[in-house]
Amino acid sequence: MQSDRPIRIWALLGDHPGDNNQVLALAEDLGLPFETKPLQYHKDVQKGFWAARRRWLLRALPPSLIGLTQASRAMLDGEPPDLVIAIGSRTAPIVRVLRRRAHGRMRAVQLGNPRVSPSHFDLVLTTPQYPVPDAPNVVRLPIAIGRSFARPPPSEASRDFLEKLPAPRRLLLLGGPTTFWTLDPADLTAAIATLLRDRQANGGSLIILPSPRTPDDVVAVAHAALPAMPGPAVVAPLKGPPSYAELLDAADQIFVTADSVAMISEALRTGKPVGLVPVEVTAWGKARLARHDRRSPGQPIFPRDLRYFWAELQERGLVGTVEAPAQGVDPDVNRIAVDLVRRLLAPLDRPATDGRDTAPSTPASQAEHIRA
Repeated sequence: MQSDRPIRIWALLGDHPGDNNQVLALAEDLGLPFETKPLQYHKDVQKGFWAARRRWLLRALPPSLIGLTQASRAMLDGEPPDLVIAIGSRTAPIVRVLRRRAHGRMRAVQLGNPRVSPSHFDLVLTTPQYPVPDAPNVVRLPIAIGRSFARPPPSEASRDFLEKLPAPRRLLLLGGPTTFWTLDPADLTAAIATLLRDRQANGGSLIILPSPRTPDDVVAVAHAALPAMPGPAVVAPLKGPPSYAELLDAADQIFVTADSVAMISEALRTGKPVGLVPVEVTAWGKARLARHDRRSPGQPIFPRDLRYFWAELQERGLVGTVEAPAQGVDPDVNRIAVDLVRRLLAPLDRPATDGRDTAPSTPASQAEHIRA
């Protein structure tokens, strides 16, 4: 990139809103123009047992765009950008193809767990639950980065909803099962009972919000745990109103089931007291974790190990319990991520002295074990 044209940035998006929000958060916070590339994958590499095998094969083979639809491949035609921001394993071969086309003139920032060697990227920004190997360009952030939304005034429907729920408002966010952990209905019932007792003693209200990953039977448990008589305690509709952002704004305390890294991260970024509802390891997960810990002590299990995420939160005092939520200091991971990416871009802002691109410095060379 020379000084006679602006830096070109691509943000690669997929079909997971949570992943897309992380990519967009970093792109937006850089404060530079960028293009979104909403990629679509062939249906046979998206879901199911054989789909997982196909995805593994696509990662094992030399990088290609074969997993993308024809329209998405066309979207990536032409000269590669100066910087690409992507997330997860499905975009890893795509980024590698773009890097090959760019002949070393493109910087690549990968979020989450690319499931391939970090050496294929200039910077990998990950979180503690992922088994990403240590490398000079790997930075482990304590929580996931997220977008900063401009909050418009609540709609009339949202105001009507919230007016019936006096402060202090306790917001309980429900996640969904993961590879090794699940929410025990008894733990959810106990958490709701605790919050209702606190409401009775100290006033205010309770709002329970499921997520798209929350199983129907868990939502049914939440409904059953609320008082039979109408009162300031409700299960909010999944798609609003109010919106998820409006509920985060309106809450005075936020409680999250411990299975959702994204929602815990979003709750912490509000700066409000946060408490976790514990989840249980499944019988299958218990056996897998025990076997893994014997073979690889001190290392997160594939594909993600929430124990390491929880340990980081506890060590930093960022979260409490349902009985005693904690108000920690927001680690401001967005700022740290932006600073690291700007180091990558710094050589691109200067004209090359010999007509060629300057080789990228390693932005995390002094930050291999950065703790935001």
